[in-house]
Amino acid sequence: MSTLEPGSAKDGSAHRETEGGWLGACDRFALTAAPTWFNWLEWVFVLGALDYLAAKSGAWLAHLAAAVALGLLWMYFNAFFVRLQLKGWFGVHSAGPERALATVASSVLAGGFWFAAQVIAETIATSTK
Repeated sequence: MSTLEPGSAKDGSAHRETEGGWLGACDRFALTAAPTWFNWLEWVFVLGALDYLAAKSGAWLAHLAAAVALGLLWMYFNAFFVRLQLKGWFGVHSAGPERALATVASSVLAGGFWFAAQVIAETIATSTK
């Protein structure tokens, strides 16, 4: 296993030694993060719409669609956090605790999205009365 020298071209820090390098790094982050963020916001609105339809109609299919969507969202976030390689964070040094941390993080994030969807559904319901 090789280690990267600080400031080497391979670790990327050499490009951040100047203001232009930092601006380029920020631009690359924004170009990557913004589409992901807005995709996730879209998912919140879809969950909110499904929850609104389920509450308004009482149809089992709408409840099932909302439950499946939430399950898929949790699975996506779990896969997202597993890819982050969380070893070294919060004292995690092996695969088991790393997986547990990813599961907790994805559960919290999916739960937050579900809560936001509930708020959106309630707002829609209140606004359309």
